[in-house]
Amino acid sequence: MESRAIARHIRQSPYKVRKTLDSVRGMSVNDALNYLHFSPEKAAKVIEKTIRSAVSNFINKEENA
Repeated sequence: MESRAIARHIRQSPYKVRKTLDSVRGMSVNDALNYLHFSPEKAAKVIEKTIRSAVSNFINKEENA
């Protein structure tokens, strides 16, 4: 199954966010969250928060189904 979360109004350049996203893309959720939590990049905090929101959406969606 899939879940979505969208982060809007991020005050950072898309290039910098995309660089961090490309390093996480393809990882499992736990590995990605672990990588982002200890990453010194500013974009990592926003991406981590968005992934956690998507996981929460998935769990909530699964409970209601």
